[in-house]
Amino acid sequence: MHSPTYIFAKPPRHRKRGAIAPTPAPPLPLTLVSATYDYFGWAVTLVFNQAIDISGFMVTEVTVSDAEHDQLWDAENGANLLDPVTVQIGLLQTGEATGPGVTMSASALNGIVAVDGGEPWVGCTDLGLPFP
Repeated sequence: MHSPTYIFAKPPRHRKRGAIAPTPAPPLPLTLVSATYDYFGWAVTLVFNQAIDISGFMVTEVTVSDAEHDQLWDAENGANLLDPVTVQIGLLQTGEATGPGVTMSASALNGIVAVDGGEPWVGCTDLGLPFP
């Protein structure tokens, strides 16, 4: 008589799990931190919370209404990046002011985007200047 043959399974090996990579945080929304208007310099300067790209800037999408001098300006004089978070937008007079005080409007199609992630600046409507 044969004795039964036993085949033993190898004991299970417990391996340490590798560290799970953290999920990257979503990009911060591109937010306007400050805006100043220079009547004598024909410009408005915008500062954002992160580095910006102005290569797609659309001059027709930004206006400044200055009731104090009864002038309406748009961004027809282009834009210059002063540092990674600051853009100076040149203004050209196009008409008469359209409301009280000094305000700026920029449509969501303004073309200013965050360098990191390409998040577009959503713009503003009748933002009182200077801001904040």
